[in-house]
Amino acid sequence: PEPIAAETFLGIDRGAAKIGSATVIDRSGQMVAEKIALEGAAFSAEMARWRKRIAALQRKGLQRHRAFRLRGRKADIAIGEYANRLVEEAFKYRSQIVLEKIKGTVMARFLTQSQFQKLHQALTYKAERLGLPPPVEVPAAYTSQTCARCGHKAAENRPKRDAAGRPLQDVFHCVSCGYQANADDNASEVIALRALHQEQN
Repeated sequence: PEPIAAETFLGIDRGAAKIGSATVIDRSGQMVAEKIALEGAAFSAEMARWRKRIAALQRKGLQRHRAFRLRGRKADIAIGEYANRLVEEAFKYRSQIVLEKIKGTVMARFLTQSQFQKLHQALTYKAERLGLPPPVEVPAAYTSQTCARCGHKAAENRPKRDAAGRPLQDVFHCVSCGYQANADDNASEVIALRALHQEQN
């Protein structure tokens, strides 16, 4: 296909409460689309069931079983579904797809490092088939603690508990400007902004 010149940036964050979350911004840094997500609770529960089943098989001394392959296929189906959705949005908004650069020491959230690499590979070939540029990577450090509105970075931006003492996982609340958002959505916007700044500089 004819190459598509990117007009926007689609940032993708591995979710704390979702498999992944994405936000589209334009070249002035304004949000174009948000909350492009794939719900993660069902995926997480299914992967936990498979882990439990495989652990039981391993305790019995079984190292080869169809369950090992099926677990991988289930994860691949979810990753493929999300890749298709992301590329659809990227094509609609003529976006440069942006991913965080994952290191081996980064703790996995819903997607493990290997699964995130599979998502990267799927996005690369699916984008190429539509004429979109290949995904680019930006540093992942502090994306979850940085405010997409004012740029303030602090661990306190991610409160651990609510007023009643219940644990929080997906809340972002900037202690500097007061901006509040879903933590995954905020991080995906920060990732998109980093790509914009990376290109400008």
